[in-house]
Amino acid sequence: MKEVELLDVDGNVNLKIKKMAKRFSCWKGYKAVGKKKSPSGKKTKSGRTKMVNNCVKIKKINYDI
Repeated sequence: MKEVELLDVDGNVNLKIKKMAKRFSCWKGYKAVGKKKSPSGKKTKSGRTKMVNNCVKIKKINYDI
């Protein structure tokens, strides 16, 4: 997974941007199309089921004439 790290004025890593990059990531050849409940059933601190990316395979369009 590609991690994006931007430094602020003091040279610290901006974690907000790092989390944003992780939020929309999927495997190579897949894209995120919305969110779904975690298949493993992991929970957040508040007790709700975690939401994960719904990664779907990118379809290749065939233009045969």
